Amino acid sequence: FSSTAERTAFRERWLGRYIDRWPHLAYVALDEPARVAGYLVGCLENPAQTRLFQDIAYFKAFARECARYPAHLHINLREDVRGRGIGSALIEAFAQAAHAAGVPGLHIVTAQGARNVSFYERNGFRVLAADTQLGITRIFMGRDLH
Repeated sequence: FSSTAERTAFRERWLGRYIDRWPHLAYVALDEPARVAGYLVGCLENPAQTRLFQDIAYFKAFARECARYPAHLHINLREDVRGRGIGSALIEAFAQAAHAAGVPGLHIVTAQGARNVSFYERNGFRVLAADTQLGITRIFMGRDLH
């Protein structure tokens, strides 16, 4: 990050609001010796209809898809632990919680062509829509839970 303000804004957007409101949907993976390998935070509510996510424009663009796949997540792993199944385990834990709560599906939004697309596909997500804003094409990937 180029500044403390930029780091704080990133933390709030992709971590803070989830932990503050849905701490029961925060998962942390540890490796040896009890060092954080990664985390997943999520929300079971439709972000296109939740005021808390008004600052993320693409949720409005994907409103129809969000209605069918309302649960969403943010996941982050240290680079040196990727490819070991940790991210998949975090997603499965979140998917089980969403399923138990009766949520019909979950989604992620990422950049078209991003290297994480194949990771999400291996975890049961499929591309359902795309939207371009400010020259960036984002894809909506959904996973059925029922």
